[in-house]
Amino acid sequence: LIDLDGVLFHGDRALPGAAELLARLADRPHVFLTNNPIRTPPEVADALAAMGLPRPAPERILTSALATARWLSHCKPGLRYFAVGAPGLDSALRAVGAPDAQRADVVVVGEGPGIDYERLVTGINLILGRGARLVVTNPDTTVDGIRDGQRVVLPGGGALVAPFTLATGVTPTVVGKPEPLDASAAGLQCL
Repeated sequence: LIDLDGVLFHGDRALPGAAELLARLADRPHVFLTNNPIRTPPEVADALAAMGLPRPAPERILTSALATARWLSHCKPGLRYFAVGAPGLDSALRAVGAPDAQRADVVVVGEGPGIDYERLVTGINLILGRGARLVVTNPDTTVDGIRDGQRVVLPGGGALVAPFTLATGVTPTVVGKPEPLDASAAGLQCL
């Protein structure tokens, strides 16, 4: 298991020795992990290649969005969801369920653009009015990012779920690291 963010790269730059490590692991079984739900696995693979690292097969990349989607599909096949986050989160969830801002079983929050006042109102009312479960893809309060070529600190999933938690009094279920990879086997309660 190889963590990506802050281990193999920072922002958009590979860390020293990362390419050599990946070359040594090429013939060994491995999976790349990231708490970042923003990108799909092919996009993560492309980003690694753009940094000069070997491009891994997308099926070797497990994002927190994919881990969340897998757990939810195990718990409630065909679920209805309301996603708050970047397109990578919706892509992972769409593979196992259907978006439904009126009757969602679960409100899933991930990092990245996608949170605004209207989405807060919808999510809060799904949780309080319909009993939707609140799930966050990762507990990170901040993450490293790049804006206009400069390193910046961005809000992580833990920060973006906070308004839902404060407004509803509901503690979210956390799926991403440091939680175990297979949330269903680790005892996370299903919906």
